[in-house]
Amino acid sequence: NHEIVRWDTIVSSNSTLTVGASRDRPNQYQYELTMNPIRREGKQDRANVSYVMGHATWTSETRVGYNYSSSNRIDGLVSMRDPVNPNERLLGGRLIPAILGLNLSNATGEVYFIGGATWTAEQKFSKIIGKHSLKFGGIYASRGSGRENISNPQITFASERDLLANIPSGARIGIGQTPFSVYLPEVGFFVQDDWRITPKLTVNLGLRYDAYGNPVLKPKDKKFPVVLNSFEGIVDPYRFIYGPARPVNKPVDPDYNNFGPRIGFAYNPDGRAKNVMRGGAGVMFAPRNNSVFAQGPGQPGLPNIYVFSGAELVAAGANYPYYNDDGYNLIQAQKIFSLGMIWDPKYVAPYVMSAYLGIQHEVTPSTVFETAFLGNRGVKFPLLRWFNQVDRVTGLRPNQDLPFEGYYWDSSATTLYSSWQNTLRKRFSRNFSFNLDYVWGKGLSYIGGNAAGWTTGDTSRTAIQDFNNWKVNRSPVTGDLTHVFAGDWVYQLPALGNVPTLRQVLGEWQISGIVRASTGDAVDVTQLSPGGQTSRPDIIDFKNMYLDNYRKTGQYLNPAAFAAVPVSPVSKNPIRPGTAGFRALRGPGQWNVDLGLGKNFTIHENVRFAFRVDMFNALNHTNLGNPISSIDNREFGKITTTRGARQVQLHGRLSF
Repeated sequence: NHEIVRWDTIVSSNSTLTVGASRDRPNQYQYELTMNPIRREGKQDRANVSYVMGHATWTSETRVGYNYSSSNRIDGLVSMRDPVNPNERLLGGRLIPAILGLNLSNATGEVYFIGGATWTAEQKFSKIIGKHSLKFGGIYASRGSGRENISNPQITFASERDLLANIPSGARIGIGQTPFSVYLPEVGFFVQDDWRITPKLTVNLGLRYDAYGNPVLKPKDKKFPVVLNSFEGIVDPYRFIYGPARPVNKPVDPDYNNFGPRIGFAYNPDGRAKNVMRGGAGVMFAPRNNSVFAQGPGQPGLPNIYVFSGAELVAAGANYPYYNDDGYNLIQAQKIFSLGMIWDPKYVAPYVMSAYLGIQHEVTPSTVFETAFLGNRGVKFPLLRWFNQVDRVTGLRPNQDLPFEGYYWDSSATTLYSSWQNTLRKRFSRNFSFNLDYVWGKGLSYIGGNAAGWTTGDTSRTAIQDFNNWKVNRSPVTGDLTHVFAGDWVYQLPALGNVPTLRQVLGEWQISGIVRASTGDAVDVTQLSPGGQTSRPDIIDFKNMYLDNYRKTGQYLNPAAFAAVPVSPVSKNPIRPGTAGFRALRGPGQWNVDLGLGKNFTIHENVRFAFRVDMFNALNHTNLGNPISSIDNREFGKITTTRGARQVQLHGRLSF
């Protein structure tokens, strides 16, 4: 399901025109033992036109691009309805409710579509003036997204006793999203100069400006309007008193103050390119992610998702089964304006301050060693928190007049990354090449570390235990590995050219391999908090959190080093945040070796056959997964998964 079309033409002696397009339709069917098969339908259409003119001292490039990408996930559970009363007020109003809590692996289902079209128009010029190579240009972009969502209700229970007595501690009702599109307009300009000061020293100076507008929402069907509401932030974050309502579909202010300077240099001290020093620093902005805004719209005056506390369910006389229609009818009867998402009006584009300094040294004519420092500091990154969740002790919401909870987005987050990177590379010569890399790195953030919404990136919805004390959440970023070593090599046997038969059978076989070793990634230990705020346990013995003989016993974490926070009998949630930090622990380290063997055979003058065998995890080494991290699980701290055994793949290709 993949097609590519490309057309290149020479318009004149100094200009070319390129037109390209591609079409992808990836689909997948995933069978689940929970009787909830998943069907995924992908779609991507791309087209671009570029026109390039070149002269002796200047060039011009004009480009227009279009990119539509979407993904539609359809869970099998959404085809099941209430057998007693299948008639729905909402689309999906009588979906079968899921049971959550108690570390149950209960199936949840939804129809989840996300996708949109992005248009870009770019113009770049370059001009050589003496020792200066100038470049300048601009871009206009309309970055699109969109959603449609139907999900089954989720009923949470705090204990087996409550489950048997049918006393839920919370419910998540899917009111749903009708189809819509959201676009984020942006304009950017840049200018830069590569200045060759001396034959040994080149300096790069540059400046970029970006302006980001407000989201533009368009319903797919005018019968179903799309509305994005928000307040002027949160005035009192302890009682969750909100500011005045924002204008409809204008949740944040436009962001026009984004200037990114940069400077870089390349210095060749010996003048023979045997040693080169490179460095630079700059500020780079990224657009506000449109998926953050696409999560917001629901029904007019209602959020996409509505969360009921245990006390609210008791007051309504609700228990299992509780359907989306039931929750919708209750919300409508209360006639209370509700939001599932609030933005700080000053939610702005994030930016990164980056610095690099590296040295390259030619060891031999075919081998180069490089060592470098790289540091990044992310500023005004999106921070995701839950607002107006129930009190840990009383089970009541701080703001009873507007008794709804949801996501709060602002630009309070920061990230930090620093690394020491070392590389030894040998290009292919004398039938042999290799690359060796070692990186020491450390990345810190509050909720994951990137600038995307939680549906498309590393952002965690369950990172922060206390809305007003989020800075204690500083922790490793998603995918953080302290030490990483990687190597790859290719060796080709001699051709054995004097004996044709030997050359065909034994000559020119390629033997290749990849080795990778790393320390463990971050692990987040948790404690059940049914229907309430995120919770983690206490760490009471930092020195003995890990057990040395885990490869024999499977017990990686020491349960005696942790203690569950006491639970309130009223809210049925831990009475305070635990002392364990977000992703405070590390899983076991990993190492792996992949091997490959291949050869090209000449069958006839114009007929060739390529054969290759690949062995992934060739030594069949057992790499253990991360331990079970919920302290409420009887298997807490045990490792019950691995990263996979050896796999062998055979490849053959006939070319004629």
